[in-house]
Amino acid sequence: MKIRVAVLDRDENYKNRLLSNFQVKYADKIELCIFSEIQQLKSALENKKMDLILVDDDFQIEDKLEKSALVYLSKNMGIEELYNCPVICKFQKIDAIYKQILNIYAETSSAIKLRTGENGAR
Repeated sequence: MKIRVAVLDRDENYKNRLLSNFQVKYADKIELCIFSEIQQLKSALENKKMDLILVDDDFQIEDKLEKSALVYLSKNMGIEELYNCPVICKFQKIDAIYKQILNIYAETSSAIKLRTGENGAR
């Protein structure tokens, strides 16, 4: 199973590096979709569900975007929360970013559900 991650950032250089690094190291674990504008992201979310949405801290997202977990990408190290959402420092090794994505996904995921009743788990 791949974690579906959307990235909203206007920095073309950063987006290209992030995409190429994830394709090389984590192509079998993460599906990455890159956007430059909020409207592009919102229209894509109408057709496809994302598990996490990474948003540059230059954007402030007022409304909840579907059922995806919103995470801000900060240029500053040491910030843990912004606008009541978790923060990942965008300028660090790809392995550290990947580990933080996994941690946040594990905290916010509700993928494991048990059915109860006649045909459910006992």
